[in-house]
Amino acid sequence: MRAREFLIEYSREKTTQVFGSKLIDALRQDSTSNLPSQLKTAKTLLRSPDMNGIKLDQVEVTRFANYILHSFESTDPTKNKEYVRWLAKVYSNENIKLEDIWSNGADWLETYNKMKLKRILAPEFNDINKLSFKQLYNIVQNDDLLQKLESLDQGPISKGKYEIILDNAQVRIIHPQDEDSAKYYGQGTTWCTAAKNNNMFNQYNKSGPMFILLPKKPNYDGEKYQIHAGTGQYMDEGDNQVNELELLSTRFGNLLPLLKTIDNNFNNSVVFADDEVLVPMLDAIKEIALEYVGNIVTEWQVNDDYYNTWLHEQGYVDENGDIDWEQAPSYFDYNSEAESEYNHLVDAVTITPWEAREGATEYLVDEETSPSLNELDRLVAFIVISRATRATNRRFEDFAHWIVQHTSISKDNKVTYRQPRN
Repeated sequence: MRAREFLIEYSREKTTQVFGSKLIDALRQDSTSNLPSQLKTAKTLLRSPDMNGIKLDQVEVTRFANYILHSFESTDPTKNKEYVRWLAKVYSNENIKLEDIWSNGADWLETYNKMKLKRILAPEFNDINKLSFKQLYNIVQNDDLLQKLESLDQGPISKGKYEIILDNAQVRIIHPQDEDSAKYYGQGTTWCTAAKNNNMFNQYNKSGPMFILLPKKPNYDGEKYQIHAGTGQYMDEGDNQVNELELLSTRFGNLLPLLKTIDNNFNNSVVFADDEVLVPMLDAIKEIALEYVGNIVTEWQVNDDYYNTWLHEQGYVDENGDIDWEQAPSYFDYNSEAESEYNHLVDAVTITPWEAREGATEYLVDEETSPSLNELDRLVAFIVISRATRATNRRFEDFAHWIVQHTSISKDNKVTYRQPRN
């Protein structure tokens, strides 16, 4: 074995020593929705309140890192797994999702490795450890280099099974029904559902149909979109999230009426729900939430002995010396800070349809899923917490938790009060 080959030989133990903690931090922030059971469990544990801010011991670091590295080893096309250390580096430092590494990364590494073995790469590209994930993509998409690999071409890609949903002067909408069609119509993109290796089409297809939008008059070369309402993903060809409302109601005209008849996930999405649906639901949740606010005010007043003393001192008593509640000013007249807190809580749960849709977009980024109408109470709780100030943060968190506990939403979008179990 040559000295250089020995130096780059992969060792899971050494890779864990160098990147273990960073790998775990990356997993904690990863938005990949379809994780294998071990990684899904690990991520859930890492993001739990009990683990927040806790420094893991070496045994735990090794255990969690091994789950990630094992998946990288499966992605690496080389016998000696010479690219795993590089995968660990880019995952640790470049904010890349695991699903992109398993699909796009596997494809790119396979192509890169062929180029390397055929000695068609420029010298500065032969050491993958000097490349970023994006630089690897640029290399394997280089037309000149790809032409030199024509002899390795495996032939045309099958179109597979698909359905044309719409074909007009503005756009052609394809509904891929198997992995082959997802690959064919996803050519030129970085979608994990278009990847040759570890293709994710079947995982996404389980939670609803996928649609590919092909512009008839593209704004730029290669413009293409893939939408999946089941997971709330609306991606351009570079796998970047785009504004779903603009894409489906403006870019190609209003596509929503058609899509809603095909995929009920669009009807159940907060983002695409009509005002006529959202307003009564938001009002009903607010009505339930106001019970919490009223209870809080009552609790403040009952436990505020100074308020009772003040009423006596101000003469708000009857002939028996008891407080005359009919004549007494309200608690808010006495305690302006309590009134301010009350108003903050009421304002926090006063949400317009537009604010709900905006909140749903933020919810997708934070929770990795787009909220459906039967999760509107959770979205309201999310918005309530987002409106908290530093001084009232704990109060708003308790408020949000109470809303979820006491709200029930039926399949036909009826909102009712729920008595929580003891």
